[in-house]
Amino acid sequence: MGGYARAFPNLRKHDPRYPTPEHLLSLIRVGNVDNVGEMTKVTPGSTLIKEALLDDNRRPLWLVTGGGTNTIAAALSQVAQQYQNTPQWERIRKHIIATTHVYIILNQDNTLGDYIKVAWPDLDVVLNRAQFWCFAYPWSFLTTPDVGNYLMAPFEALIAQGPMLATYPLASDGSFNSDGDAPMYFQLLPIGLRSEVNPTWGGWGGRFAMVTKNGWSDIPADLINPNDGFDFPPAKTPYVADSGSGSTTPAIQEAYPLARWIPAIQNDMLSRSQWQTADYAHANHPPIVFVPIEEQNIHAAPGQMVFLHGFAADPGCRNLTTLWWQYLEAGTYPNPVNIPNSNSLRTFVVMPKDATRGQTIHLILQATNDGAPPLTRYQRVVITCSGRDEGWNTGADNDDQPDSAGDQ
Repeated sequence: MGGYARAFPNLRKHDPRYPTPEHLLSLIRVGNVDNVGEMTKVTPGSTLIKEALLDDNRRPLWLVTGGGTNTIAAALSQVAQQYQNTPQWERIRKHIIATTHVYIILNQDNTLGDYIKVAWPDLDVVLNRAQFWCFAYPWSFLTTPDVGNYLMAPFEALIAQGPMLATYPLASDGSFNSDGDAPMYFQLLPIGLRSEVNPTWGGWGGRFAMVTKNGWSDIPADLINPNDGFDFPPAKTPYVADSGSGSTTPAIQEAYPLARWIPAIQNDMLSRSQWQTADYAHANHPPIVFVPIEEQNIHAAPGQMVFLHGFAADPGCRNLTTLWWQYLEAGTYPNPVNIPNSNSLRTFVVMPKDATRGQTIHLILQATNDGAPPLTRYQRVVITCSGRDEGWNTGADNDDQPDSAGDQ
């Protein structure tokens, strides 16, 4: 925390939302760490989570973990023990189910399978079982050379500087070592991809298949039977994969839904490293990309034209390169669509005539500035085939905007 405290005054020049060191320290608690899977003790960590679960605030509560779910399970169990036989139980349980989402890296104890899935089967759970490895120790086996360059020693040397990051742990050759739990935070970054809305949509935290009504994983079998253990490289099939890596290696294909974003993620990391010491004018900051909320979720009939309206600006008045592209695997319509003038902020697509009711097309507006390093932000438009023929559809009503990971 000492390095962060020294960097904090300068970080605040770049973003006033950086929390004070004192506030961060006040949030740290020790959870259920006596043994793997221990979930019976009341600990400061389980109490903190329990209080968050019981908070009447309707905002989403994300519980993220890279070391096992036992402290989360302890908190859920303690809520149930206190309220299960009281008149408040139904209201409390409904509130927790409506607001709480769990994101798990690897799943390193049995409390997910033995308790959470049994006692809380309708709780939203995302299990990143394979894709996170591209940010962990074996990353060099899971990335293509163009992606892996952003984890090699020359790039890491640029990051590992300043009062906080000069001690950033690297491998013996100076390359990236491991930060395999980081995707659980990447999932929540407000970069415009909206993957927190629906884990099947894909984003910096990976892309996942829906396994149950409230469960998603990149390897469905590992969420169906979470106590089966894990292997590396993951051998179970089927697994979630994105096209575009250019590799036929299964491990690279498995990781690519997350690894595809590594260049943008690492550029973001480098810029924040620079924020430790540079003044605002001599550092890069991410562009702003905007699509009106009523045009982010659209219904269109087969053959209808859908107009796309985007806006992009850069806080440092840098030049921007913009691009509309189709995230094919995130949608359920299986074929590519034509995007005329895809580098223009305003364009259109036509809902294919062979699309069927309910099929979706995901279009990403991406803007990248020409700073050093270049930074990228996004906005996503989801077009759903309505199966109707009436009118031109250029927007959507707000009722189509999902409020949580379980809404679509």
